[in-house]
Amino acid sequence: NGDDGGENPGDGSAAAQTSTSATKSTVVASPATAVADGTNVAKVTVTLKDTNGIPVTGGKDVTLSQGSGTSSTISYNGSAGSSGTTDSTTGVVSFTVSDTKAETATYTATDVTDSDLAITETAQVQFLAPAVSSANSTITAVPTTVSSGTSTAITVTLLDQAAPPVPVAGKVVTLSQGTGHSTIATVSGTTNAQGQATFTATDTTPEAV
Repeated sequence: NGDDGGENPGDGSAAAQTSTSATKSTVVASPATAVADGTNVAKVTVTLKDTNGIPVTGGKDVTLSQGSGTSSTISYNGSAGSSGTTDSTTGVVSFTVSDTKAETATYTATDVTDSDLAITETAQVQFLAPAVSSANSTITAVPTTVSSGTSTAITVTLLDQAAPPVPVAGKVVTLSQGTGHSTIATVSGTTNAQGQATFTATDTTPEAV
């Protein structure tokens, strides 16, 4: 039999580890889209594998870079930084990426320990412009029951489409009523940093509005 490079020892023992493979190693982004609100993140996971497709053990230093012209923030272990170390048994290292600009970023991983070996596979994340989500946004009245002639405070909170959603500031909001006779007054019609616009409503007619 020819030499199989240790891939199949034949005695039940683990296959011998070979050198890190640029083509067998993987770089995967999840999810592939994120909202460019500076808070929503995607995870980029790098798995170093040897020439037999087996995870590389021992812990390797890996850097994650992005293509020129993109400006996303790369973080490792909760802090900004593009350098990390693979798990000593699984060969995996994960980064998070976020952005404040709507753009598509391409990420490349490099195994620094093994002579700056660039991994062939790359990962892309499409950062979407924040948009107000009707499903995530809310409108509340406090209190919900008032005496005739007194007012209630109504707060509209605009949130984007991210998970978890982030407040959307600087949007002009108007408030209307269905059938009813209440008087609506605008306190602050442009959303603040918390995504909130506020109003008051007063009614002299006993009714639900």
